Amino acid sequence: NPKDLVPREEAKALHLESMKEAQAAGQHVIIRSGNDYALPYADLITDMDLDGSNYAILDTAVPFYQIALHGMKDYTGEPINLANDTVEQFLQCVEYGAGLNYTFMAEDTKILQDTLHSGFYAANYASWKEEAIETIARYQTEMAGLNQQRIVSHEQLTKNLTVTGYEDGTKVYVNYADEECTENGVTVAARSYAVERGQ
Repeated sequence: NPKDLVPREEAKALHLESMKEAQAAGQHVIIRSGNDYALPYADLITDMDLDGSNYAILDTAVPFYQIALHGMKDYTGEPINLANDTVEQFLQCVEYGAGLNYTFMAEDTKILQDTLHSGFYAANYASWKEEAIETIARYQTEMAGLNQQRIVSHEQLTKNLTVTGYEDGTKVYVNYADEECTENGVTVAARSYAVERGQ
């Protein structure tokens, strides 16, 4: 409201007070993307930008933020089914230890044509149901328990192959290439991942 402006610091203070009250009442707090000041109160961060800004000229992305948060806060990337490259978005979730995030609707997405919500063009649940259930089931099985562990290492083994290490010794290999890769005795299928559990 132009006649009743709220400065940023005042808005921040209001947000913090709301989150403190929710936490004190035993409620869970979910934030979207999120600002650093909200982290102490958040139970889940959704829609986190996993690969950072494309404005900088960098050879490779290093998941500093994810390494710092992993094991302390649960987080997800942006909705997999709404990404330009759904496989790459999924593989980034695997590489960075993020939860899986989908956005679904029951209606046929044709109703969104010529509206301000056309970005949800791939949100029809019926179209994604089988693939999403299969993907989530595999992910929950193979990555079970890792969300509660710290990431202790992250390495770019080749241009298209990364390995993320967890505190129990588990290593998660992610292959972004269109052909399979073998490193350290582990073979990873094209555009897929492999989990080598710690001892």
